[in-house]
Amino acid sequence: MREQSEKQLKDGELYERLYRYKERGSTLRFYCILALLVLAALTFRIWWVSSFACVEVDGGSMKPTLVDGERLLMRYGQDADYGDIIVVDVRKYVKAYDKHDPLYRDMKPFAAGTQLLIKRLIAKEGDTVYAESGKLFIRYKGGTEFVEYEHEPEYISKIYSYGFSEYTVGEGEIFFLGDNREGSLDDRFHEADGRNSHINGLYKVSDIYGVVSDWAYENRKGIEYVFKVQDFFRDTYEKLRKLFT
Repeated sequence: MREQSEKQLKDGELYERLYRYKERGSTLRFYCILALLVLAALTFRIWWVSSFACVEVDGGSMKPTLVDGERLLMRYGQDADYGDIIVVDVRKYVKAYDKHDPLYRDMKPFAAGTQLLIKRLIAKEGDTVYAESGKLFIRYKGGTEFVEYEHEPEYISKIYSYGFSEYTVGEGEIFFLGDNREGSLDDRFHEADGRNSHINGLYKVSDIYGVVSDWAYENRKGIEYVFKVQDFFRDTYEKLRKLFT
């Protein structure tokens, strides 16, 4: 009698309600977890896109450190330190420079389509720098003596023999150079021939578009594979979009 009663309970309406309740609860948990995963992925993507970007080297001004066509991971922002590889936004200078200025008479400071430069940050506001026989010297803001610059690869001074007179970096300004010291347009604007600069003055801190961190530089070969995966999915998406539109 008892077994029959338990069977009726098991097969009855109460059991069915409990089963449906558990089923709905399991389905709800699944969709909640799925929604959280999607939200986490979207949040990460928004953070990633707003914090980092891919920049491609165009030209030889950073040889041998960087080569033409190489892609790097850049972090947006102006928080750059001595020796950092920086990306400089030059769009306003490209638009404003005077083609008839004697400084640019024998050269084109900006190639067609130039928007960004990639260089190495050397000095900040209040610092004074000069170079002699391929060696770079700096007197830091508040200092009294020049010291040999330490915040760049040693091979630069071994490869290039260059020099320039003293520059004192003004308020809100930065001083940067390309690692190809004999073939870079950069911040050397008041030399006798005026051929080492894009503009007749120094660039500003506000012109820094982003920074290539040491980690991103050291792991650039591995990061390149990430860019290739992104290229594959982007190209696949474009092909599918064209196929179905």
